[in-house]
Amino acid sequence: MTAAQRQRVRDETRAAILHAARQLFLQGDGFSMRQLAARVECSPAALYLHFKSKDELLQELMRRSFAILFEGAAAVQDRAGEDPVERVRRGMHGYVRTGLAHPDEYRLAFLTTLPEPDGTRPPNAAFERVRERVRRCLDAQRFSPPRPQAGIEANTSLIAQALWSAVHGVTSLLILRPGFPWVSREALIARVVDGAVDSLVR
Repeated sequence: MTAAQRQRVRDETRAAILHAARQLFLQGDGFSMRQLAARVECSPAALYLHFKSKDELLQELMRRSFAILFEGAAAVQDRAGEDPVERVRRGMHGYVRTGLAHPDEYRLAFLTTLPEPDGTRPPNAAFERVRERVRRCLDAQRFSPPRPQAGIEANTSLIAQALWSAVHGVTSLLILRPGFPWVSREALIARVVDGAVDSLVR
């Protein structure tokens, strides 16, 4: 077997381990490495050739989930000359759409107790994008600062976190309670987003 073939086998095995771990985690509250080995049909010791620990494996699952979600959210690009308020509104709708399009990744990223990856994390980058858009609204005096005496940075963070909380709430509920008799998913999302954004507009 050539070096390229051996690497391909390693990559395929690693992918199979991650896929099985993802399925096991989403089926319940967690899993053991022994259960995972049985699912992949290898020895527990073989798993450690690819991941040093269970935490490292779970961190990789979370990292991949965040990467997928961030890629979807990043698809909402700024438009030249666009009203900054409408840019925030579009971004919030994009966040919900991305979460609903990838419910398993959203659950792994935000609705589980997986150990968080070390270093720079995609959620920080995504949140900075929200802060940047909110800051533009404040700079353009399109948003009223909720705490005028607190300063621009504090108000930017407060508004960004409040908007994130709003879209996270509706996204989480729609993912976790799909059987609830929602009047209309689209109408609910629009009401949450519009209510959160319009309450800030001067």
